Amino acid sequence: KPYDGQTEDYTKNPHDGQSGYFTKEPSVHEVTEKSITPEYIVSTESDKTSNDHHEKHKCGTWNKYGAGFRIGNAVDGESQFGEFPSMIAIFKEELSKDGEKNLVLNCGGSLIEKDVILTAAHCVIKKDISTLVVRAGEWDLKTEKELLSHQDRRVSKIVTHPDYYAGGLYNDVALIFVENPFSLQDNIQLICLPSTNDIFINDMCYSSGWGKTVSYNNYTIVKKTESGKTKEFGQYQVSILKKVELPIVPRSKCMDILRTTRLGPKFVLHDSFICAGGQEGKDTCKGDGGSPLMCPYKDDPDHLVQVGIVAWGINCGLADIPAAYVNVAGFMYWIKNEIEKRGY
Repeated sequence: KPYDGQTEDYTKNPHDGQSGYFTKEPSVHEVTEKSITPEYIVSTESDKTSNDHHEKHKCGTWNKYGAGFRIGNAVDGESQFGEFPSMIAIFKEELSKDGEKNLVLNCGGSLIEKDVILTAAHCVIKKDISTLVVRAGEWDLKTEKELLSHQDRRVSKIVTHPDYYAGGLYNDVALIFVENPFSLQDNIQLICLPSTNDIFINDMCYSSGWGKTVSYNNYTIVKKTESGKTKEFGQYQVSILKKVELPIVPRSKCMDILRTTRLGPKFVLHDSFICAGGQEGKDTCKGDGGSPLMCPYKDDPDHLVQVGIVAWGINCGLADIPAAYVNVAGFMYWIKNEIEKRGY
């Protein structure tokens, strides 16, 4: 039935023995139409011409009108092709009943270095890295025929924050290191990260993902398997990368609102979170976990800085109920330290 936003349709974290917190990771993974073959795992050397990528205007590219072409009939929150070129899709390999290897959409993330992805810890905790594939440059999950191709990489290491607590999703942040750096192109770019003291209040920001929309229609996917045969698979909720505009909500206001929900009057919003949303019908939802919350720079509105990571919420798209996002600024020391540890 159509999703009405009134049911508890987020997955409770599998390591959470408590009630009340619902992550935005899918409970039942939707099998994609893209079977995994050896040529999907592309190994290329790093693009050595972009070492200064973190200088001003060298990250946070926002292709508002698309990368290479503009989609004139975009509907229902669909993004333009390549609009958010730092967006990452995190897949898990699974075997179908007939033994075919398929990529299953697991979560979102963002590209912060050519070989490093920022995501939520609840997306990757206790995952077997040999089964994970991360993809940059994706837009429409239904097709391989896009103007600029996507790139897939294998995972070499995952680092979750040492203070991650599954019971309340505190410090819900992780880094994924890939075996081979992504090659930057118009639809694959790095996102800017905030300074440790940056504060974003009442800003209008954006999030993106392939998760459930507040009101959606499922449709059937037909794909070719590794053997070349055409086969019908499970249903998608979203094919084209969605975007949603969300206001940043001050912490005190957010906590007051959340205390009116099932979390109760004694609920305390952990310091690792910021809040955004609260507009009816506009929200991140199940399947968007790990995806970035990005705000335009005030002095450079054509570039974006990632201020949050999709973490958890109370249902989807309810009026006046914001959702919780990891406060990226609060983890900058940890992020930089872990990246420096890689040794190059």
